[in-house]
Amino acid sequence: NDHAVLTTLWDASSPMTASQLATSTGLSRTTVETVLSGLVESGLADSEQLRPTRAGRPARGYRFAADQGVAVGIDVGPHGISGVAGDLRGTVSAAHRRQEHDLSSGEHAAAAIIALVTELLDESTTASHELVALTVGIPGIVDADGRPVKTTVVPDWLTSDIDAQLRAAFPGARIAFDNDTKLAALAEIEHGSVGADETAVLL
Repeated sequence: NDHAVLTTLWDASSPMTASQLATSTGLSRTTVETVLSGLVESGLADSEQLRPTRAGRPARGYRFAADQGVAVGIDVGPHGISGVAGDLRGTVSAAHRRQEHDLSSGEHAAAAIIALVTELLDESTTASHELVALTVGIPGIVDADGRPVKTTVVPDWLTSDIDAQLRAAFPGARIAFDNDTKLAALAEIEHGSVGADETAVLL
């Protein structure tokens, strides 16, 4: 139920009333109102009183609170790091940047990620600068839980456990690693030149 309401708000271009959400999701109005109460309390939704279109009590509208947190994407390898920050809808809130470093050491890699994420959070134009989600693309194999398990390119990253270092640095955020080539391919499909019905090879 929470997912259905939140997804509908995420897609909406303007505030929606509880009745509109009930119609869109197929849920009962009572269920929708319960979900909305929780989303507002958690900061994932905002509510506002809508301008009345007819006589009677004005309805309340709800919208996805995209600016109440920051999502950061990091691409890191043995020779450099890049990153970008966005609001919870994915709109860029701090510009992309690239830094060249020797990051073959796990300690150096973790420190570079933490420093860049902190810079992007400070520069984010969102109302809240709280890190909600961090995705890190790495040259390695990642398990189903989003944790790095094997890399022949930067083996010291596993020895130093950069996963644990990032989770200690940003304890309130959802942190996931993924293969950098896989993420690049997904980016080309979603935002690049590869169509949904096309086959591409990424080198």
